Amino acid sequence: MFLCRRCSGSTQNVVLSPPSIQFLRGAARARPTNLGTLPWSVQVGRELEAAHRLLISTHLDKELKSMRVLKELQQ
Repeated sequence: MFLCRRCSGSTQNVVLSPPSIQFLRGAARARPTNLGTLPWSVQVGRELEAAHRLLISTHLDKELKSMRVLKELQQ
């Protein structure tokens, strides 16, 4: 679930910048074959990655082993 900062009330949340939201809006309108042509920055990628991690762990009530391994590899 995505909420604004005021409504979230959660201590574990990810804030998406305007460029990240713009990317998501563009991705929602694009054909799957055209997703690779959408412009994005490293910051957008990091924000969306963090949001996806939180979304997955929230829905599964646990962190996936593969996510822990990826985090370890990145460090």
